[in-house]
Amino acid sequence: MLKLDIKKAITEIKKKNAKTVILQLPEGLKGKTLEIIERIEGKTKAKVIAVMDPVWGACDLAETEMKEFNADLLIHLGHAKYTDSKIKVVYVPLEYSVKEINLDKIQRMLENEKIKKVGLLCAVQFYNILKEIEKGLKKKKFTVLLEKGGEKIDCKGQVLGCDQSSAVKIEKKVDGFLYIGDGFFHPLGVAVSTDKKVLAFNPLNGEIKDLVEEKNIFVRKRYGSIARAMNAKVFGILVSRKKGQLRKELALELKKRIERKGKKAFIFSMDFIKSEYLMGINIDCYVNTACPRIIEDNLNDKPVLNPEELFEVLEKI
Repeated sequence: MLKLDIKKAITEIKKKNAKTVILQLPEGLKGKTLEIIERIEGKTKAKVIAVMDPVWGACDLAETEMKEFNADLLIHLGHAKYTDSKIKVVYVPLEYSVKEINLDKIQRMLENEKIKKVGLLCAVQFYNILKEIEKGLKKKKFTVLLEKGGEKIDCKGQVLGCDQSSAVKIEKKVDGFLYIGDGFFHPLGVAVSTDKKVLAFNPLNGEIKDLVEEKNIFVRKRYGSIARAMNAKVFGILVSRKKGQLRKELALELKKRIERKGKKAFIFSMDFIKSEYLMGINIDCYVNTACPRIIEDNLNDKPVLNPEELFEVLEKI
């Protein structure tokens, strides 16, 4: 069950006497938009404007809408704080709860993989479940380690698609990792960033999976993209205007490095990076400086590299 507590948001709206509020919510909550607006407007004197564009994380704050509507406060649902901002933001993370956690199933999987020292990881929405599993595994005599990663990490064990530091910090101290959450994007990042076994446990359906196959497929695809990029003559460097993804200095540096090799490089700026926006542009290879998820996208059947992969290509040509 998904729990959403907007009492904090209502309290902050009243405290700041906000008259106009911007509401930003992830795709999974769009169906509750009207209910949330009615609750806020019914409990406060504020008028709420909901942003219906996709939001991919706390790196994607609705700063433009705040300025356009001269709003007093941004209510950002579903994520913990990721980046500093000049606007006033109230973060309201979601929290999942489940009736039962099959610890015996988790125990068997960990034992089968010979993981006695386990590093626990999660998406922030599953942090409360992570704490339950931590307690249960300790009772079963496992050594459990949690670490808070870089400054953009909100709590111990949290990982993001762009930040696996909570895992990297304890990699040498554990036999493997257990990730708690739904989907494979976050734990796959851990599997690629470390040399340890990663098991992904989805408490919503009780399934637990070894990500070795997914890691191998991902790595093969990355090698394929690198191989295709070796013959590229024209590169397109993708820059997102989203607050937490904007890396313009990196983009300019990449352009210089590409041009030093006698290749052409062009910088393309977008708020939301989509293949449709790049139709008709004759590019051989794209380089992504925004959300790492984008390298998995098919941008008009062209290879998409991250900066580190580009450096590898440039060293070989």
